[in-house]
Amino acid sequence: MPQENSGSGRGSRVYVEKQVRVPNFEMTYEHAHEYYEFFYLKTGSCRYMTEGRIYHLEAGNMFIVHPGDRHSTSYQGKVPCERIVVYFKRDLVDEGWWKEHAGTDVFMASSCKLSFSLKAKAAIERSLRAMLSENNMPDGYTSEILLLLMKQFLIDLVRRGTVMNDFVRSNDSFGRDIETVIRYISENYSKPLTLEEAAASINLAPTYFSRKFKNVTGSNFRDFVISIRIRQASQMLLTTDDSVTEISQKCGFSSANYFKDCFRRTMGQSPTLFRKQKGKA
Repeated sequence: MPQENSGSGRGSRVYVEKQVRVPNFEMTYEHAHEYYEFFYLKTGSCRYMTEGRIYHLEAGNMFIVHPGDRHSTSYQGKVPCERIVVYFKRDLVDEGWWKEHAGTDVFMASSCKLSFSLKAKAAIERSLRAMLSENNMPDGYTSEILLLLMKQFLIDLVRRGTVMNDFVRSNDSFGRDIETVIRYISENYSKPLTLEEAAASINLAPTYFSRKFKNVTGSNFRDFVISIRIRQASQMLLTTDDSVTEISQKCGFSSANYFKDCFRRTMGQSPTLFRKQKGKA
């Protein structure tokens, strides 16, 4: 882990840094570490590679790296890329807190990309600025303050973030138009989405688009859309008091029964049981 803040005698396992990378800068070597990395891109664009998958990040996106996952970055575009990174060890927070905030499991279980609305983006950046300021001007209370800010930050991610599954398997132009479609799916999962409309949006015939989509993502279009909807529904089950029927509607399912069937096939249990077992009856 980066050098830990020494503001208190016990040290801190929350560390925050801000850097600006010039376009075309590359961290070409893959590396891994035993702590979480929350990588927030404030300006510019970059490519984040982890475990054989490639994610394209634009300003306002965040990437969360799970401990042990190998990763590297390269920066793109024509403007400097400002990023703020938070490094965090899970065991700093007791298990009781994790159980009470089970919604964090949605994005803490594996590496993932998050996007935010404009309003949410402003809130996330406020949290990051507060953590960065505390990290850069430490005193005897810094460890405690950083821990409190980190908990607030995690809750903000649950409340405001949308998980995006828009990775591709190769680093070439073959998947660029598919990435556009994937990004649209991730941001509009609550709306009716059809393969024909998706194909038309990038000027491809439906049959060719279907083959290309599966080649790039490893999943067919219908299953990919369902997977994103189920992931968002899982988050809502743990973080809201909305009924199963309300959640099914908000996540784009045509009926509550269809949602329950899809959820059971994907998660191995009903939405109601999932919510109950995670501690939100």
